[in-house]
Parts: sequence; structure tokens; C-alpha cells
Amino acid sequence: MKKHLAKTTLLLIIASVVLALALAAYFFLYQEIANTKADIADLSNTLGNDKARNDDLDAIKSNIVATIADHDKITSLFVEDDAVADFIQNIESIAKASGLGVETQTVESEPSPELASFHKELLSETLHTDGSWQDTLQFVGLLSNLPYKLSLTSLSLTNIPVSQAGTLSEKQKKSSGNVWDAVYSFTVVKTVASSTVSQ
Repeated sequence: MKKHLAKTTLLLIIASVVLALALAAYFFLYQEIANTKADIADLSNTLGNDKARNDDLDAIKSNIVATIADHDKITSLFVEDDAVADFIQNIESIAKASGLGVETQTVESEPSPELASFHKELLSETLHTDGSWQDTLQFVGLLSNLPYKLSLTSLSLTNIPVSQAGTLSEKQKKSSGNVWDAVYSFTVVKTVASSTVSQ
């Protein structure tokens, strides 16, 4: 009976060891499965975030393509940095075509905190004209229809004798009566040269 008890005890010990090993293996596998499941969840979230980001980028790309025409229209509202002289000559030509004598008095670039982040600044110009009331009104109308974001900041009109007009042509000075002496101050948004932006 002692042999039988020893055999039973040995079997019981072996069964306990096997059970303990099985429980340890089960616990280890359970932890591995839980860790793998957490890794899969993280990867799934990362993949979802990447997909959402790619979808956002695709939407942005399609918006850029769809708004190219609008971008060109908006860009045309600004005087290019290398075209300031052309802009001034254009303004003077419009005044002359309206029948006015014209002189540009000042032109200045003015940094603007609101525009700096868009690489833009204000270009201010003061212009002096002499001419008839009708020609002056026509010029103001043409100024307001220019394809730029132009803001008339001040306009001074004085009715003066022709002899006092400083910007009239010799032919215009020979006429008699009074003319309108006008001083216009206006601003227009101007792009900033890339070399200026990088400094």
C-alpha cells in the first residue's frame, strides 16, 4: 500500500506540476494575446488617422485645383512688386486720357502688420490733377473701376483759375475760366519681393 500511496503521490505531484505549467502557459499566452490585441488596436488607430489625414490632403489638393481660377483673380487685385512703375504710369495715362493734367507727387511702400503674413504691403500714392469737373469725375470713376484693391484715402478739390493750374498742357492753359485742382491720396495692396520676405 505504501507503494501505491507513493505512486499516487508521485502522480499527484506530476499532475500538479503539469497543471501549474499549463496555467503558467495559459497566463503567458493570455498576456501575449492581450498585448497583441492592444498593438493591433494602436495600429488600427494609426491607420485610421493616416487615412483621415490622406483624405484631408486629397480634399486640400482638389480645393487647390478647383480654386486656381479664383487664386488668379485674387492675385490680380495686387500690384506686383516689380510692376510699381507700370502701375504709376498706368494711373497717369488714365488721368491724361480723361483730359486731365497730372503729376505724381509721392509714392511710398508702407508695411502693414495685417498684410505682412501674406507677403503684402500697402503702396500709397499722392497724385495731383488739373482739369474740368467732368474730366475729374470721369477719372475718379475710372480709378474706382481699376482691377486692384485700391482705397481712395483722401480727395481734395479746389476750383482755381486756369492760370494757377500747374499740371495742364500749354493747349489747356490757353482756355479761359476755372479748372478743378485735385489732390488724390490712395493706397493699393502690393506684393513684397521674395528677397525682402526672406530677410
